[in-house]
Amino acid sequence: TGQAGYLFFSHPDPKLGNALLERLTRSMHVTNVNFTGRDGMTVWASVDEGSSYPHKMLMDEGLTGYSSMQAYTNPQRSPVLGLLYEQADPTPDEDVLTILSKYVMGNSVVVTPTRFVFREIPTDAVLSSQPLLLNV
Repeated sequence: TGQAGYLFFSHPDPKLGNALLERLTRSMHVTNVNFTGRDGMTVWASVDEGSSYPHKMLMDEGLTGYSSMQAYTNPQRSPVLGLLYEQADPTPDEDVLTILSKYVMGNSVVVTPTRFVFREIPTDAVLSSQPLLLNV
């Protein structure tokens, strides 16, 4: 969604994990499984109608889930993106089962959202972010 010639999308962009299952999968050279979880809500921007996404902006480092984004013009500002996404609090390490599942599964465990977050992001802020080479 976005201005003419631009394409924006949002999705979690998790860091590479270090849980037991992730390390085991990498050691067997399995490349078609992604155990990285759903954290790091990020907005990507394409300036060539989706051929590449050289700009990205981290919106939330924490646990996040599904998102929805809409481009619109706010009369007081430049065009903006309205981003609505799920956010979850980390599970406290209270019992052996929770600690064990985090060790084995890392961020791949299913997290129930605890709230919805809405952010209004000027499109210029995403487009002025540091260009990156991404394989999206």
